[in-house]
Amino acid sequence: MNHFSVSSQSTGSHIASCAQYSVDSDTSSGSLLPLFPVFESGGQVRQSDAGTAILMPSSFYFVSYHFIASPGSWKYFRILPCINGTDALLYASFAPANSDGIASASACFLTDQALSLPVSLGFHVSYPESSKPFNIVGSVSIASYGC
Repeated sequence: MNHFSVSSQSTGSHIASCAQYSVDSDTSSGSLLPLFPVFESGGQVRQSDAGTAILMPSSFYFVSYHFIASPGSWKYFRILPCINGTDALLYASFAPANSDGIASASACFLTDQALSLPVSLGFHVSYPESSKPFNIVGSVSIASYGC
């Protein structure tokens, strides 16, 4: 006869803190997107100003973002996560518009940038130069994992 037992104890990482932010903005190319807090729980992720979240020292962070916009005749936009003031091109998204002029961008990534020091996280939007900004909406979710 085979016997097995199931333990209720966790043996791996757990979510130590999490936050979610929404974005709804008419913005121009190169701008930092404003983040509106939906919730912040656990204290490891905090908003420092309108466009920046602070990731406190932790094990690592999981970041997920989703945006939709109507770039119209520009036909695309890019999202560039910005860590400590530097665009993190590895985590960027390029969003080409469909025939209706609607485009969406999403990505998720893990970062260990905040292992020992706090880091800032924001999101730049860019698109071909034009005199008219467009509306972009979306969300950013951030989870801190501890061991």
